[in-house]
Amino acid sequence: MAKSVTIGGMAFWSSVSSPGELYNDGDVMYVVLDDSATMDLVRRTTKEMFTTTVTNAAARGYLVIVNGLMYSVGVSAWTYRMGWDPVDPKDVTPNGQLVDSTRVVAGRSAPSMFYIAQGLGPVSAYDFDAGDPTAVASNPLAAMGGLGPLIIGGLNYGNGNLYVPGMTAGPATGDPGPAAGNLTQRNNSTYVAMAGRGASCGKTVVARCKAQKKLLVLGQRDGASTGITLDNLRDKLAGVGVEDAVFFDGSDSVTFYAKGSLQISPGKNKDRTIPAGLGFRA
Repeated sequence: MAKSVTIGGMAFWSSVSSPGELYNDGDVMYVVLDDSATMDLVRRTTKEMFTTTVTNAAARGYLVIVNGLMYSVGVSAWTYRMGWDPVDPKDVTPNGQLVDSTRVVAGRSAPSMFYIAQGLGPVSAYDFDAGDPTAVASNPLAAMGGLGPLIIGGLNYGNGNLYVPGMTAGPATGDPGPAAGNLTQRNNSTYVAMAGRGASCGKTVVARCKAQKKLLVLGQRDGASTGITLDNLRDKLAGVGVEDAVFFDGSDSVTFYAKGSLQISPGKNKDRTIPAGLGFRA
């Protein structure tokens, strides 16, 4: 059973000091890890349900496993909507790069999206940024592109460019130009689309607080009774010092394994098609 600890306040990090413990803040479940934790791809490489892939991977000692990036399915709409069997992973294309042992093993380039990567370390090995991980990160051991931004390098993302009051402002959307240094929020269309789905929509997020040397892995099931808006979740994370946070495929794609069992399972069609997720182990 999850321990209820609100994400916020001066005592937050000391209240969640047990790596791998399952916590909740309302409908949001989360696990806190040291940022020395190892991140691996958890890929569906045979015709099996993604939950089977996750369950099999769990035997390798992962403290938490979540679903990953958005993807495209290359089968007919009838097969996708009416079928029951797992879709061959060869017919599923991740909309971003999947990197394992410094090599792209699946997916397509998505330079307008964001990524999480883990490099050779040993100090602050996690990297979050815009673009393809192979174009920006330095020889990542594991990486996943095609993600949406919440906070990158301490800058919030959201609906519209916002600037420091009284300072030179740039355009409301698009490249802020010379006013970039005055931004308090950077506009992002992927964020806007996800935020528009509301508080009850399923969400998966991975965040890092570099100052505390911690990772947060969070999940909210689709159709949550109350839920949390993307804006409020972003602001909660920023409020406890998170410098980087990205969100994954949401809605009924959300899959969340923690505390030895599947806490959130994906919808039927997503279970048949999800190509990959991320696993974290101490």
